[in-house]
Amino acid sequence: TRFDRVIQIAENPIDLPIIREFVNNEKCLVAGSTWQADEIILAKYHEKNPNLKLIIVPHEIDNEHITKTLQLFKNKVVLYSEVKNIQLSDYKVMIINTIGILSSVYKYANIAYIGGGFGAGIHNILEAAVYGIPVIFGPKYKKFKEAIDLIDNNAAFSIKDYYQFEQTIGKLCNSPKTYQTAQSQAKEYVFSNKGAS
Repeated sequence: TRFDRVIQIAENPIDLPIIREFVNNEKCLVAGSTWQADEIILAKYHEKNPNLKLIIVPHEIDNEHITKTLQLFKNKVVLYSEVKNIQLSDYKVMIINTIGILSSVYKYANIAYIGGGFGAGIHNILEAAVYGIPVIFGPKYKKFKEAIDLIDNNAAFSIKDYYQFEQTIGKLCNSPKTYQTAQSQAKEYVFSNKGAS
């Protein structure tokens, strides 16, 4: 049923004009259900690679966590809730501080990062994989069959630290074959399990 649910969402995603305008056909990494350990890695990467569009959807969106996340970034950051009469092209980082749209935000990504892998365990990776995009997550994934299967199919990549994250992004961006394999395998895996319940 989890496979069927993400397929249903992907086939009828919420239209998000703000996200579409922000991404503007540029390369975009969407990081979903992130915790601080994930956000530290993402901020460090973005400082070195400021041209990448980065959308972060934290697992917790209370003011304290959002403030801490904002402080991690040296580049200009825009909050989703504050997008009014601003030039979105001036920003490379967006933090989504609202709930209920993550599964549709993944549609705009070239690569997805799934949070939780440095804590209790990763969050839902099928929400991203259904769109046929490579998925990256931290080391705590072994309880999740889909994560193991996607790694075996070269559609997902587990990282233990910042340096592995940097290497993995580099491999996906610089090797079209690696990227295309991850894309096709991610989508095929999700759709081949349609109706599995």
